[in-house]
Amino acid sequence: MAEAEAAKPTAGAGAFRIETVPDAHVERLKKSPFKRPLPRRKSFLERNPELREVILRTDAESNSLIDLQEDILRQFEEKGCAQVGVEIMDCG
Repeated sequence: MAEAEAAKPTAGAGAFRIETVPDAHVERLKKSPFKRPLPRRKSFLERNPELREVILRTDAESNSLIDLQEDILRQFEEKGCAQVGVEIMDCG
């Protein structure tokens, strides 16, 4: 708990806080983890230049999300709980 309190930033751009992932979410990840996108053939990307940027961006976003989910599962296995950094949004 002291780590979470020490990591409390002030609200604003780029500020994060630490939150514990609910056990129910971890259990859902265990039952049905997301799959990484299949590698795209270079020839496919070259034949579809209008889709190339979109495909590469969505693949990168998917891989980033899967990395986060794998980290949550690793933390849960090692410590019995998982924590993630959540960006504090200034909506005002």
